[in-house]
Amino acid sequence: MKTILFQGNKTEGAWDIFRPEVEKRAAVEKKIGEKYNLVFIPLQGKFDEEAKRAPESHWLWDGVHPKAAGHDLIKREWLKAFNENFTE
Repeated sequence: MKTILFQGNKTEGAWDIFRPEVEKRAAVEKKIGEKYNLVFIPLQGKFDEEAKRAPESHWLWDGVHPKAAGHDLIKREWLKAFNENFTE
């Protein structure tokens, strides 16, 4: 999953619309992944967990676009999924 979302200046005006849409899109992405035997990485859940450790502004610039820490988190989760699913 690539779509991640926090409340920020790009999302605050329509938060009640954006967040459910992210959840819907993630469910579709997961379903497509299952159909084609692809790995689904639930990034929103991981970002939600990490937002308990550091503020949302640490991870995303504006509620949508990742900062360096957000890109690093995506990279770590991608590598973790790769190592769990494609290495011996």
